[in-house]
Amino acid sequence: MGATDTISAPYFIKLIFDDPRVESGKVEMNGQEIKRTKTTIGVTFQVQNLSGKMITSGVVKQAKTSKSTSAVARSGADDGMLADTIEDALKEVAKRINNYFVAKATIKLIGPKKDSDFDPDAATIEIDGTQQDADTEFSIMKGKHTIVVDLDGFKQSGKTTFDIKKRGTIKIKMKKVVEKKSKSKDADDE
Repeated sequence: MGATDTISAPYFIKLIFDDPRVESGKVEMNGQEIKRTKTTIGVTFQVQNLSGKMITSGVVKQAKTSKSTSAVARSGADDGMLADTIEDALKEVAKRINNYFVAKATIKLIGPKKDSDFDPDAATIEIDGTQQDADTEFSIMKGKHTIVVDLDGFKQSGKTTFDIKKRGTIKIKMKKVVEKKSKSKDADDE
């Protein structure tokens, strides 16, 4: 039996569903009856921390429409259509909550001008100890993160802690490492 990593979040997510609304109508076209059914659902969401403080909230309205040419008309919503509408609404809620907590970012390494030795693809980039590739978009929790770049012959210039608040590119300047030549005592004694 293998170990499982678990992630816990200190948040409560509250979902309040409106009663589904179903609208039906019939139209006759070319001697055939067409029934149109529209199902609409609203979901209010709230994210709170453990002390009850509101973190984010919103309202999602989702609608689905179906058309049928069946001569037998049903009243009300199709259970499958209602389930699909609720599922789509929940996907939108999840997307909005995710956008609140998670950012998309890219790391761009900038080397000295006209330096033929600089190859950003050869760099090892770690964000909070996890390896990442340069110029590749990734998802990361919003907040403070430590970014360390290791590239032979170069050192990271400037800060290593970045506060990631939104989607964007993190530009990190790299400086060429200049090795100081030291005189040996043996050369001075001769």
